[in-house]
Amino acid sequence: MFCVISLTTFTLCSIGASSDILNEIRSLREELANDAIRNRRERLDCWHSNARTVYESKAFKNNLAKFYGCTRNSDNYLKCMLTGNFYPCEQVRASHLIKRSTDGNTMYLYGLQSHIDHVRNGLLLLEPIEQAFTRKDICFLYNALNNQMVAKVLSPILMNEVMQNVTPGQTFASIDGLVLQLPEGVFPYRRVLSMHAKFAYSRALHLGWISDTATPDTYFNISDNGLKEPLGLGLLTWQEVHQNIHKIVGSF
Repeated sequence: MFCVISLTTFTLCSIGASSDILNEIRSLREELANDAIRNRRERLDCWHSNARTVYESKAFKNNLAKFYGCTRNSDNYLKCMLTGNFYPCEQVRASHLIKRSTDGNTMYLYGLQSHIDHVRNGLLLLEPIEQAFTRKDICFLYNALNNQMVAKVLSPILMNEVMQNVTPGQTFASIDGLVLQLPEGVFPYRRVLSMHAKFAYSRALHLGWISDTATPDTYFNISDNGLKEPLGLGLLTWQEVHQNIHKIVGSF
């Protein structure tokens, strides 16, 4: 009887020890998974920092102006691709979609083999609009019916804010719903704008700007060669991006 009791006790202790080991393994797996998600988010969401490139490449800006048809012969003005109006050259920023600060090290995540200064990795935007895009206060959604890129202002605070250095009293509300001005058949990297929009909506939900019932269209898979969004995120809704990326990391 004593041996039986000892064997039973030993068995129960073994089960307890095994359970502890399994729990440790599960905890380790969750920790590793969170680390992987954090690393994925930091690589994909190059807009999680408000840092912007102070130095603006003149060559990049000139190439964008030529590629998107944003110059005019009469003066040194450039067209903002969102408002469609011409402004003094220094008021229009050459904005990188994948930020210049990444040095192009995340381009491959988007299936892009090109360099960071490729013209399709940029837009010409009024400086306050470019800053709002970098902060993820605004994003661009795809209108499949008209094959157009449409601006969405997500920040309710920004709506009534007057854009600095812009002719009189123009607010951010005036650009909400505007169509990105593009030459026929020419697009920036839509796969990047799509991911930016998902992260922007996730941030907006976190900040209470929108409800979790918002249903923006995602549009990555209309991009070149049917490429899928990086690391399988193309099939995720922005709410799932929020749940699996931003919510874990906690930094917006």
